[in-house]
Amino acid sequence: MLTCRDVARRVASATQGGGEPMSGMMLRVHLLLCRDCRRYARELRALGDALRRGHAADADAEQLRILEQRIIDLGFPHIS
Repeated sequence: MLTCRDVARRVASATQGGGEPMSGMMLRVHLLLCRDCRRYARELRALGDALRRGHAADADAEQLRILEQRIIDLGFPHIS
């Protein structure tokens, strides 16, 4: 079984468009069973969508990627 830390890394990587894709049976099972990880994935996805919609004209892709990474770091500072 994946830990919450493993899931957070994979969800964050998938949200940023890099790293491992959010596929795999173990990830899906963990998200089905863990409401905290489900909520984190949902909030991170919504935040990324809002940033891209609201600031697309004002910021380039690199600035948005840096901002998303800062937000991820604030939510999970122990994950690198």
